[in-house]
Amino acid sequence: MFSVQMNSTQDISAHDQCANVLRYVVGDRAKERLVRLLNVDNSSGKCLHTVLRNSLAEIGVTLEQCIGDSFDGAANMSSVYSGLQALMTAARPSHIHTWCYAHVLNLVISDASSVCVVAVSLFGLLAELSTFFNNSYKRMKVWEEYVQTKPGNKKRLRLERIGQTRWSSRGRALRKLFGSYTDQSSEFYSDLLIILQQVIEAPDFKGSVRYEAQKLSENLRKFETILMVMVYCFI
Repeated sequence: MFSVQMNSTQDISAHDQCANVLRYVVGDRAKERLVRLLNVDNSSGKCLHTVLRNSLAEIGVTLEQCIGDSFDGAANMSSVYSGLQALMTAARPSHIHTWCYAHVLNLVISDASSVCVVAVSLFGLLAELSTFFNNSYKRMKVWEEYVQTKPGNKKRLRLERIGQTRWSSRGRALRKLFGSYTDQSSEFYSDLLIILQQVIEAPDFKGSVRYEAQKLSENLRKFETILMVMVYCFI
């Protein structure tokens, strides 16, 4: 008997890679093994069910031996009608389906952040800052030259990019700039304001770039921005 975890995501070449993980007990010890990493051309529950069944058959295991699964909350995985868990339940009615609670919590926090205008503005600002520096070697040079003058800050050569679905990327972006709620000793916020000011005052930058840097600096210094940063650092 075993339980199965299954998830898929696109790799850097835009192919959908599906990981199959089995969890089982040997003696009194739990084991967990990645048994397959496969390309998936169709992400429907029926297709994933076929892929899972075939990959298990190759190692001499059947879905009828599966007593539980853990998937994310996507419809193709968790739908009670046509999702992967529904098809697995048909194969073994007594099997137990468990949502990935980390994924559910991620969705809850992400959705909660999307209905608060100030929160949307904060994370939008962090995304704009990352794009502003990372998409221009000339602006990045200003950043790197300043960082090299600050001992211990050489690891901060890039701002964190914010993903669309992963809450953790927002947390990392906040911590990188503002430290933690109880310890701001590692903050880079004041340094970032200085770097933006250098861009604003540099005559070799286009007026549009200097204007953009000015707007980013102003938004970073807003009371609403700082208040929301402290709220989310606490969360």
